[in-house]
Amino acid sequence: MTYLRRFEPEELVHIGGDTYATRTHDSLKISNGKWCWWSRNIGGTNALDYLTRVERLSFLDAVQRILGEPPRVPPKSEPIAPLPKTEFTLPPKHADNRRVFAYLRSRGIDAEIINHCIKHGQLYEDAEHHNCVFVGYEHGKPAYGCLRSCVAFYEKL
Repeated sequence: MTYLRRFEPEELVHIGGDTYATRTHDSLKISNGKWCWWSRNIGGTNALDYLTRVERLSFLDAVQRILGEPPRVPPKSEPIAPLPKTEFTLPPKHADNRRVFAYLRSRGIDAEIINHCIKHGQLYEDAEHHNCVFVGYEHGKPAYGCLRSCVAFYEKL
């Protein structure tokens, strides 16, 4: 009712009491804060339902109409230039893998597995932060790496 009174008062037809119909859809009745379009067997309780179901507006257009705003056309976004390709590099290795070894052992990983990964270049200790560096290979060359911090472990010791 509030929407129709504000934006389309000419559409309202008083039937009697607190019941109204619409000029365009005479089987659409509005009463007690609800509306029902009897010939289509649909109804609702708010302006958004009315605009999307009866007037067949998109959700966005219905919200803009309720707010009394003209439809907005989103600005076209500028194409984003692709980032320049950089060569993949791993962090520098520490002189030993002592901290990584101790950290992974504390996490329940067997020493034989840790040593195997270190020997095959799949694991090492990062020189700067002492992180575990897990290395993945494609065609025999390092292709990706994953860091796992073990610094907090040593702060506790």
